[in-house]
Amino acid sequence: RQLLALYGLDKPLWLQYLSFLKGAFTLSFGPSFAFFPTPVTEIIANSIIWTVILLVTSIVISWGLGVVLGVLAAVFENRKFAKILEGISIGLYPLPYTVFALVLFFLFAGVIPVYTGVGGALEAPSLSLSFILSALNRVWLPALSMIVLATAWWLLSTRGLAMSTKREDYVKYAILRGVPSRIVVRRYVFRNVLL
Repeated sequence: RQLLALYGLDKPLWLQYLSFLKGAFTLSFGPSFAFFPTPVTEIIANSIIWTVILLVTSIVISWGLGVVLGVLAAVFENRKFAKILEGISIGLYPLPYTVFALVLFFLFAGVIPVYTGVGGALEAPSLSLSFILSALNRVWLPALSMIVLATAWWLLSTRGLAMSTKREDYVKYAILRGVPSRIVVRRYVFRNVLL
């Protein structure tokens, strides 16, 4: 009864929901169910840095890959590799991250058991080789799932922008002037797509 009262589970469901909303807006989530009596905010504070590192790294890598591959897919739109990249991206783009991550987990932890980063907490952060290897061992699969799907989105959006930029008058004029195609791609198309 004391635990039910502590967590507010002795109240009607609508009051529990209002209590949750109040806690969400005030960042006061109470004690953890799983790690009682540790406050939930303490658990979040200890884990947020890893989430930020994972997200920032995944976003930067996927953006870089997506932009470069998108421009290449637009510039070489009639080549086989460009059509394959576009087809793969169209197939991957609508997948939810959680479903794709689960498929990769089954693949790399079950079918091809190369992912061993399951379970256990990381040791205290340091610049030691053992810590870096331990962190990379745990983070590569979640990062891969986010990078692949985000790259597909960036590739498709960048390809569309590059196709549009390729048909602009200043690009046509540069080609008519005899500017080499690699310079047209790098200075005229790529730079404008980056904007």
